[in-house]
Amino acid sequence: MRPPARRSVSSASGPEWWARPEVSLWRPSPGACVAVPEHYTPGYAYPLLIWLHGPGEDETQLQRIMPLVGMRNFVAVAPRGPTPVSGGRGYRWESEHVAAAEQHVMQCIDAAQQRYHVAAHRCFLAG
Repeated sequence: MRPPARRSVSSASGPEWWARPEVSLWRPSPGACVAVPEHYTPGYAYPLLIWLHGPGEDETQLQRIMPLVGMRNFVAVAPRGPTPVSGGRGYRWESEHVAAAEQHVMQCIDAAQQRYHVAAHRCFLAG
C-alpha cells in the first residue's frame, strides 16, 4: 500500500507552516472506516485506535483526527454511531442502542484485525 500523498495548505497570506497528510480510508462495511499508518509494515503489530465520533459527525471524522493523533503509530477504526441526528446531519451514540453499538464496534475491530497486523493487547478507545 502506498503512503497517502501530502497536500499543501495555503491561505490568503501564503503557505501555512505545516501541511496535514491526506488520510486514506478503507471501508470494510457501510458505516465504518479504517485508517492505516504511513509506511505500514505487516511484520509489526500496531496498536489499534477505536475512534467514536461526536454527535452530528460520522465515521469519516477519522480523516480529520488521524493527522492530529499520528499517521505512523496506529491502525485506527471508526464505526458510525447507530442513531441519526434529527435534521439528517450525522449520527450519535445513545444509551438505548448500547447492544447494537457494541456489536458494530466489535465487527469493526474484527475487520481491522483480519486485514492488518494489530496487537490485540494494545487497543485504545477514544472520541
